Amino acid sequence: DLGNSLQISEAIKTLLTQFKMQYPELSLDISNDSSIAINDRLETLFSNVLFGMILVGVSMYILISPRLSFVIMLGIPFSFVFGLLIIQSFGFSLNLVSLTAMIFTLGIVVDDAIIISENIQRHLDNGDPIHHAVIKGTKELIKPVSVAAFTTIFAFLPMLLISGEMGLFTKLIPIIVSILIIASLIESFLFLPIHAKHILKENDKFFNWNNIYDKYERILHIFIHNKKIFLVTFYLIIPILTIISYQFIRFQFLPDVDSKYINLSIKLDKSIGIDGTDNIAKQYEQILSINKQKLYIKNINTTIGLFNDITGNSENINNGFIISIELEKLREDN
Repeated sequence: DLGNSLQISEAIKTLLTQFKMQYPELSLDISNDSSIAINDRLETLFSNVLFGMILVGVSMYILISPRLSFVIMLGIPFSFVFGLLIIQSFGFSLNLVSLTAMIFTLGIVVDDAIIISENIQRHLDNGDPIHHAVIKGTKELIKPVSVAAFTTIFAFLPMLLISGEMGLFTKLIPIIVSILIIASLIESFLFLPIHAKHILKENDKFFNWNNIYDKYERILHIFIHNKKIFLVTFYLIIPILTIISYQFIRFQFLPDVDSKYINLSIKLDKSIGIDGTDNIAKQYEQILSINKQKLYIKNINTTIGLFNDITGNSENINNGFIISIELEKLREDN
């Protein structure tokens, strides 16, 4: 698969091992292997998905009920498998952006199932037979759950209007989110009632919410009886907090990230020819090589006759050179 960076990297490493065996007198090493970073990110993303599913399941087990949590968790694999099939059919790849979109959609996917299964459980606790509780509990929420799901989709769709390189980078997010939410609707309205009929039982609660409901009711009565004071206070505090937070919070378009690559692009005086540029570049290389261990430098590559400005534009000039430095893998001691 020519589009799989991990497979290409492994194939090159295999060929390099064979080449070393044929020519043992040569010292060969791999530089700028981007598959390491890709593999690390994929492992992080998959572990986040797994950990997120565990947290969702445990929280629902404690806060809702053991049987309800099982019914809801059954829908997560369906939504993700359905989403992956749609992604593949549309020609999209499984990459960093699509996996990131799946991670922060994980909580949204279970919302529909939580609401519907809780409503089914409510009818069941009120004495309805399981068959009627399932049908009635699902039918009552078709409209509100669908509206809530599509408002979430509409909130992400404007990201498709972003143009340029950033638009190409982010367009997968609204697509993945929309596919997974639609998949969760299909699962909640078709498959969840079938699971609920065979799994749910009456009065199956791990945690009793009655005390919390009573406290919430008392607080709500206070707000309703003092609605003018509450509204005035609310509309005064929110603008003040907004202004204060705007003044103290630093805006940054993209966060700072650590990188193992450093590029030094240097332009010398126009009077210096290509040979003089080469000699000066060698002095830079010598200084970096002397401090290689101190600076944790793994590899140094130099290109003579090329200069990149801060905007990324390249120039082929005799008085310019670029030194690309690859650092060792980040560890706690370096």
